[in-house]
Amino acid sequence: MPITSGADDAPTYTFAVYNPPAPGLPWVCMCLHPDGRVIAATTFRTRREADAETERCASDMADFIKARKQKAVKSLH
Repeated sequence: MPITSGADDAPTYTFAVYNPPAPGLPWVCMCLHPDGRVIAATTFRTRREADAETERCASDMADFIKARKQKAVKSLH
């Protein structure tokens, strides 16, 4: 799921859950920088856990971007 600051020129961070590549391996939740670099990756035993963490991280990132944008606007005044 992509997350942006809401501005047209803002970078888009992507959050993804990847299936285990083989039986017995974990699910992987990743946050990808707009240039494709992995910012963070965490493993989980179940898809449900991975999805919940992805939602939480995406929400946290959206809040962070929004707060930075508001701070930048306030500093212009």
